[in-house]
Amino acid sequence: MNEGKKRIIAAAAAFVLGVGVTAGGVYGWMKATGTMLADEKTYEDYRETARRYAKLAEIEELIESDYLWDADENALLEAACDALLAALGDPYSRYLSEEEIAGMESRLSGDMVGVGIRIYENEDGAPAVSDVISESPADASGIEAGDIIRKIDGKKVSTTEEVSSALYGEAGTTVSVTYERDGEETTVSLVRGEIRDSSVNSVMLEDNVGYIRIKTFGEKTADDFASELSAMEKRQVQGVIIDLRGNSGGLMEQGIAIADALLPEGTIVYTEDKNGDRETFNSDSVCTSLKYVLLVDGETASAAEIVAAAVKDNGGGKLIGERTYGKGVIQETVFFDDGTGVSLTARQYFSPSGATIHEKGVKPDIETGTGDERGRDLQLEAAIEEITGQPGKGR
Repeated sequence: MNEGKKRIIAAAAAFVLGVGVTAGGVYGWMKATGTMLADEKTYEDYRETARRYAKLAEIEELIESDYLWDADENALLEAACDALLAALGDPYSRYLSEEEIAGMESRLSGDMVGVGIRIYENEDGAPAVSDVISESPADASGIEAGDIIRKIDGKKVSTTEEVSSALYGEAGTTVSVTYERDGEETTVSLVRGEIRDSSVNSVMLEDNVGYIRIKTFGEKTADDFASELSAMEKRQVQGVIIDLRGNSGGLMEQGIAIADALLPEGTIVYTEDKNGDRETFNSDSVCTSLKYVLLVDGETASAAEIVAAAVKDNGGGKLIGERTYGKGVIQETVFFDDGTGVSLTARQYFSPSGATIHEKGVKPDIETGTGDERGRDLQLEAAIEEITGQPGKGR
């Protein structure tokens, strides 16, 4: 390995190992003679870093000197970073490649290049389709919500992160998707395209009942929701059904903004870090006067659970459906100069009453299953009945 390509940790390790047991004496000599290369704390920090990562540096040197074939030095470093995060055993803390960061940013902005599907982890832990964007390549191919993604370009995939990363790419390129439905696998070839997907959609139901579905919490979600809610206020609807089913979350601040629009003055959520330092987020006194209910299920997670817990604890609209997923932790994303980054679980959030949401979820006020043998949406019917006071019709 030439000097220009040495890792910082390798250089630090070599320096300290070279000094060896005389490190303290050398430091004393430098201090006595005024030949100071670094202050004592900085020196000790480098020494500790070198001690901790000396084995990694030695392995890298061993590969360089003795490994039979050529090795991609950058790939080795990327794999080491990935393994360091994976060793935490936390599914939400992970190393992010350039491609993964680009895909994440495009999904949150609502403008993306892909095939038009959202992915979630189903009850068996497999990556499955939670939603297909209308008029997208996936929609045209016949892929449906509930389909399990088994392979991308012939390669087996087992996590939502693998699927999302593999589906992202340049517009106009082709990707092969193998999905399973009712025990049978089907492979389709899709052409990636630019997709503009609104995270908020609304329709009017009969009996002058409004319906707003929030599919994810991206950069524009709160503004889009405010526009739809305002339109229904002007229409003077009987009430609004806010559907958070299948919503895996997104940006925390967007969930807080939506809860603020629904609730009077009070606590929306508070978070704590590893040291117990708390940060509280409150709503102001301005909120909608419309009657509303929230639909939730086992795929309602993260920022969507912030909204659900805030509404429940503050006595807002009823929660109808099934207990939510239970992702009550927040990740901070650190970006590096080379375009990669780290998503690290840094805080946990709690409901206004102090209830733990992580791995517990939020229990609805009215529990009901999704549908029956005739395909009726029993949760939606229960929501309509709650708004109107009349039994919901088969839907």
